[in-house]
Amino acid sequence: MLITLSAKSLARFLEPKGDLTIQKLPAFVHDQFDIKGLTIQTCYLKGQSPEGLDRLRDAADKAGCPWLAMVEGDTHNLSSEDEEATARTIDRMERVLRAAGRLGCSSVAMSISDPGVTPDPELTEEILLDNIRRILTIAEQLELNLLISPSPGITQTPEGLTGLIRRVGGFRIGSFPDFEAASATDDPGAYLRALVPYAAAVTVATTEFGAKGKHKAFDLPVCLEAVKAVGFDGNLSIEFRGEADPVAGIQATHEAVLAAMETAA
Repeated sequence: MLITLSAKSLARFLEPKGDLTIQKLPAFVHDQFDIKGLTIQTCYLKGQSPEGLDRLRDAADKAGCPWLAMVEGDTHNLSSEDEEATARTIDRMERVLRAAGRLGCSSVAMSISDPGVTPDPELTEEILLDNIRRILTIAEQLELNLLISPSPGITQTPEGLTGLIRRVGGFRIGSFPDFEAASATDDPGAYLRALVPYAAAVTVATTEFGAKGKHKAFDLPVCLEAVKAVGFDGNLSIEFRGEADPVAGIQATHEAVLAAMETAA
């Protein structure tokens, strides 16, 4: 497994809130945490030109901490019968995918909105599958993985998300599991064991840690054990979401992941 860091973990340090630029983030993460890879959210790339993306890629490569995954921040409706709205969504995702390819990422994650109750569920599903395949075709051309994040609706449960992935078909579509989402279920371990085999990347989301280094909100070791149990060998992306000092939170999460990996050895 490769341990990486989500840029969102350091949101309060990044411009315009803080003094850390996205250009300098890879070197900071490498030097501060000895982490050698990053996940980037699209919100941090607004206004970037193709040449700017090239410079970001080069700076990350030079720092030994490349951009490996991109997360689209918006949730998209891929079940709409409105062809103009769908065309805008496909165009948006093509731009996101091309930016990810330019940065050197291997995966792009997106969320799908819940179509709710529709007059013709079969038609709604047909439209959804067709539009995902359109986006996936672009991803395949760019040699990128398209990952679907769990979200309310059809992708909320492991059965719904994995069923959707199977119906779409293809080697470059997968899941993007999240520890915090797993913790909201009755059995976080079972949730992750169902989704992780379909994943190219997993978000190790954490919040607050106690004085002795124990994660407060949910049982972090249970989640890590579930990832190990299915033989996951991809990108474990740490994303600290707590209110405390993010540096300490990232370090505590990193130590927990390292300890879990050593236990497996």
